[in-house]
Amino acid sequence: MQGRAPHRGSHQPQPPHSSPQKAQKSSALRYPIPPQSAAAWEYWRTKAKGACNPGLLFDRFAPDWSLSQPSDDKDGPGKKEASAGTLKKLGLEQVKRAAAERGDAQLLRAYQARWQAIAAAVGAVPFQMRSDWRLVTGLGRHGPLEVGFRFDRYGFPILPGSGLKGLARTAALLEIAERLSGLRLGQVERALTNAEETLLRLGGVERQRAAADASWWQRALAGHGLAEVDRAVGELAAAFHAVFGAVGAAGGAVFLDAIPAKPPELELDIMNPHYPRYYQSNGTEPATGWQSPVPVYFLTVAAGMAFWFGIGWRGPLGDAEAHRQRAEDWLRRGLAELGAGAKTSAGYGYFQAEGTRRAATAGQTAQAAVPTAVHPAEAAPPAAVTA
Repeated sequence: MQGRAPHRGSHQPQPPHSSPQKAQKSSALRYPIPPQSAAAWEYWRTKAKGACNPGLLFDRFAPDWSLSQPSDDKDGPGKKEASAGTLKKLGLEQVKRAAAERGDAQLLRAYQARWQAIAAAVGAVPFQMRSDWRLVTGLGRHGPLEVGFRFDRYGFPILPGSGLKGLARTAALLEIAERLSGLRLGQVERALTNAEETLLRLGGVERQRAAADASWWQRALAGHGLAEVDRAVGELAAAFHAVFGAVGAAGGAVFLDAIPAKPPELELDIMNPHYPRYYQSNGTEPATGWQSPVPVYFLTVAAGMAFWFGIGWRGPLGDAEAHRQRAEDWLRRGLAELGAGAKTSAGYGYFQAEGTRRAATAGQTAQAAVPTAVHPAEAAPPAAVTA
């Protein structure tokens, strides 16, 4: 009926001028969007064969896996779960193909040029690091496929600057803890937080002077329960505050989103929980050996992909260049030793400078099909924008 809002997921996608009867026989995926939108998408994908934005495809054109039905009642609910998993896998494979077919090097170069213009405006010095295995970014984001992935608006995978800032901050806390006879990070963080609260209670001029004084930080940390605080720790604490700031006082460092140095390659990976009922019931059902695994597919960035990173500074650099450089060192260490993104405990998300490689973890060696080729790095940052 014309003028009536279409029921969600109620029709098969139909190419223009096709009949419903023909659509019912089609094996095309169904999408939880209005039928007209689904038909336009199917025409664009199959007939016009237009280039697709992988990020838009991932977020807006996921197959309607909720429509999956068991082929036989005797197969039970597990059959429906498997069917839904198959549809999710097909949806992710479409995203992977879109990324491979698009390969828009010209768009990426323009994106890199804009990124470099921003980096120059905030005084950042771009540097490049390469993933030594797969990378998972944005896995916890909500999405129609139950597993997230972080694309930018142009369809390229990125590492958000907010996450890189948190990674560098953890690396900084780790360095301070190592200088304090290996204290726990939580102890160091609490002492720094208490010292920063003391700092913020000072007057404007006095606060500015104390924030840059390693001796003041040395005394403040010792006064909040840390022993063996030498001047080197005081200098690190002063740099930590200058870079990351505190509640009510922004830090000076500006962490840019990390972007690909070349058109990236996406790969499918799998999580295979063997006790689905145990996890779905929050532990109320036992983890028994007769439960059927339900594969969970997710997207990753392939191994050996290089990314551009950059850390700038708010306001004039001047004497703050030492703090900016220290922030970069912390980020480099975090990328190499802690990993970025999700599943770092399984070996995902670690980066290395060119010419170095980490030893493979157990999770990596279990994947026999992981690519091992190392691509040559780009020799220089992307060209600057010209007016």
